[in-house]
Amino acid sequence: MTHSIDRSFKQKKLARLAERRRKLWRHVLAGVATLTVIAIATGFYLTKDNWSFGDEDEELHPVEGMEDVPPDASVYVPAIIDLAGDPMW
Repeated sequence: MTHSIDRSFKQKKLARLAERRRKLWRHVLAGVATLTVIAIATGFYLTKDNWSFGDEDEELHPVEGMEDVPPDASVYVPAIIDLAGDPMW
């Protein structure tokens, strides 16, 4: 009778090492993703003064052709709104 070491021990050891490696890479990638999101958010925060979306206190100017419309004129708003992909009838 010959004695030998069961091969399942080595296979389990290799499986544990592979799982540990995968877990390490997951943690590294999660850290890189977190740092990327933080860097983008910091960039937006530091450059928020450069983003121009209009000021609420800004003086509004009438467009051409608005002088012949009285200020109390009624405005037509359609009751049926056509949504993309929605059958009208």
